[in-house]
Amino acid sequence: MQNMVIRGLIISILFLSLSAVGCEKQTNKEEPIPKALLEGLKSKDATVRKNTAVVLGAMANKKAVKPLILALKDENWQVRREVVIALGKLKDKRATTFLINRLDDPKWIVQGNAAWALGEIGNSRAIGVLIHALSHKQPFVRENAAQSLGKLKSNRAIKPLIKLLADEDSQVQQVATEALTQIGKPAIKSLIKALKSKNILIRWHAGEVLGNLGDKTAIEHLLPLLKEKDRNLRLNIAFALAKLGNTEGLNLLINSLKDEDEEVRTFAALTLGKIGDKRAVDDLIKLLNDTNINIKIQAITALGNIGDKKAVEHFIHGLNDENPLIQQVSSSALAKIGEPAVKPLILRLHNEDNALRKTITNTLIKIGTTAITPIIETLNTNLDSTAQKDEYGQWYLGIALGSLGKEVSDERVINCLIKSLKGKNWYGRGGAVVGLRRLNDKRAVQPLIDVLKNDTNETIRLTAVESLAKIDGQDKNTIEALIFASRNNNNSKVKMFAQAVVEKLSADIKQRDREVKK
Repeated sequence: MQNMVIRGLIISILFLSLSAVGCEKQTNKEEPIPKALLEGLKSKDATVRKNTAVVLGAMANKKAVKPLILALKDENWQVRREVVIALGKLKDKRATTFLINRLDDPKWIVQGNAAWALGEIGNSRAIGVLIHALSHKQPFVRENAAQSLGKLKSNRAIKPLIKLLADEDSQVQQVATEALTQIGKPAIKSLIKALKSKNILIRWHAGEVLGNLGDKTAIEHLLPLLKEKDRNLRLNIAFALAKLGNTEGLNLLINSLKDEDEEVRTFAALTLGKIGDKRAVDDLIKLLNDTNINIKIQAITALGNIGDKKAVEHFIHGLNDENPLIQQVSSSALAKIGEPAVKPLILRLHNEDNALRKTITNTLIKIGTTAITPIIETLNTNLDSTAQKDEYGQWYLGIALGSLGKEVSDERVINCLIKSLKGKNWYGRGGAVVGLRRLNDKRAVQPLIDVLKNDTNETIRLTAVESLAKIDGQDKNTIEALIFASRNNNNSKVKMFAQAVVEKLSADIKQRDREVKK
């Protein structure tokens, strides 16, 4: 029975703790912890003890530190692991000695989590034991020890971490690389020395870190490695040099875009995108004709990261590619380029392919509020168009404008959409109705009621019914207008749809009233 009570308490507190994540105003971390919850650490049921530790870590209450320290001696290794993780989340230095002791735990997974927790706490007393843990036989322990030493920015750890760059486990190599990058300038001298190591992995990752650190004094030491026999090492060193602003490294990567090896072309495109140098744009554009889809994707992504408007038309062409992945990355690339892509995208809405128009609409929404002004200008310019087709993509522009208007307070958005409700082209009116639904502004209710009563187009009246219900289905005027349409509209489809919406709204109101009475 007691375990059931504790389990209920655990679930309740965990829910409240997780609900508070991200809130600006957090609860007082020194509030008393319910006694029944602390009793969970002493339960005979290991699952209860484990879950109690999880909850105490999520609560971020320093009063949990002492009970958790005592629980580090639990006979169950899964409980100990959760206790160690909880102490890491609490970041209290009182736990340092006890977590250091857990580096000798019988279970290596507990040892690895202890190494991680010590990094979270940030006590320099742990540096010695963490350096020792770098030679542990389990990659998980080495990885977490390296990560923590990076957080501690320990100069003592530089040489042991450089040695770890040649670890048999690639993930450990990468974490050691990141740790040395975190340590920063104090590591430069040792990293330059490591460029002469006999081990290719150490040379490889040492060059990578030097590129990350951005210290140009490393350039002269990196240049000789461009003559290495190993092509992949040369490419990696070229990447580091290019990041440091060196032309030789950049040119090597650009030239590698023409390499016969697909992996080389892929790597070159990927790294040039990360560097972001516009000198690579023309050669990356040529790579868009590559027969390998993955290489095309890397080229598009790289050009998007660089952000040169020269690539805009190529990306728009990619929106209509038969491969959905090319469409997706092209859209993302246009979104990164931003405002320079807006007008070309609007012009391509003249295309009659509705699938392409939808993709363009979503791309305009991704670009964000910088697209608002050009969209408004286009809608206003074409307001009096009498074309029987959606020649200017007005339907889609209305939808995009309504979506973008939710993100910013701009009176021009609602004014433009309401104005478009009276346009001569029914596509423009329809897009405005859907756009107002997405904008979800109650000021649109009366103009939409007027559309429902007076517009001559069936599709627009049907859409108006849906928009009114979405914006304010509880509004008296809305319900009256929908009831009127369900009885008096001269179109049977509009009548039936309005009637169905009224019935749904009525059921919702009754349900709400019942809940209020309860």
